[in-house]
Amino acid sequence: ASPTHSGIRANSFGMPASPYHSALPSSASMTIAVPTLDMCKVTIMGLDVYTGDTEAEWIVRFAHASAEAATPPKRGLAGQGPLWNESIEFLIYAGSDLSFIVEQAGLQEDGRLGSAVTPIATGWLELPVIKDGHPEVRGRLKILVGVAHPQSPTGAFAPPMMQTNSVAP
Repeated sequence: ASPTHSGIRANSFGMPASPYHSALPSSASMTIAVPTLDMCKVTIMGLDVYTGDTEAEWIVRFAHASAEAATPPKRGLAGQGPLWNESIEFLIYAGSDLSFIVEQAGLQEDGRLGSAVTPIATGWLELPVIKDGHPEVRGRLKILVGVAHPQSPTGAFAPPMMQTNSVAP
């Protein structure tokens, strides 16, 4: 299933090829990722920039298994990093992490602040943004992650996505 979007541009809408995937391994060593029946919603909330051009327009690129998306460019205001509130929903693939690349709009590799990777865990996360070859944390990416379990007996959601039930008077 293709991911659904709330303001995020995805590959099916003309996004360039993913910067997350290197050359594929040989078929002898390739494993096939199998989706779970669970859904995940990631909301990219904001970015604190510690090094580089703090006044630049920043883009956050996201990947999980075959789902890919990117935020629109945003510039921070009054000394604060950019704020987004951009979401993507997708099927969870067991063993695949959430990956993010933070870069200046239009510069890609030359304007890369760094990347962050995390396993899927629900709640508010502040991920350190680190660039290859640089030991220091160059920024902090703020995201909100929720997981829905549609095949559970209650159809329950793990926080922060909460199921609401109507109670008849």
